[in-house]
Amino acid sequence: MKTQILLVDDNPDCRKIFGLYLRYMGYELSEAKSGREGIEHAKNARPDLMILDLGLPDMTGFEVLEMLKRDSTTAAIPVIVQTAWAMDNIRTRALQAGAAAFLVKPTSPVVLNETIKLILAPILSTSHAGLPPREEFTPLAAR
Repeated sequence: MKTQILLVDDNPDCRKIFGLYLRYMGYELSEAKSGREGIEHAKNARPDLMILDLGLPDMTGFEVLEMLKRDSTTAAIPVIVQTAWAMDNIRTRALQAGAAAFLVKPTSPVVLNETIKLILAPILSTSHAGLPPREEFTPLAAR
């Protein structure tokens, strides 16, 4: 079964480019162009991972992240925040809100794929082998 990723970004060019990258890397992708659409899709489909932009038209990515982490059906979904907002305070706020990683656009496909693999390794090793994770996951910012 392919890893399911939800890409939440209001920019159609970003969805197209990163969608091509992610599909090429072998992931199954679904897309949302607003925060509410992303939350709804996360609740219904429960993807293995979400990639979330912060600048969305209906709510901020911070609000999306906080709502996901408060809901028991979506709290365990790892979220990579991927944004053009490169300030340290933005990064800190995203990680404190529960993001598993913070990437600045434009993001290299190699960096994106390695980040996804790093985040999902403990989850996939548990779900596929029935064994405990190899290591506890630490957000990338803390490494």
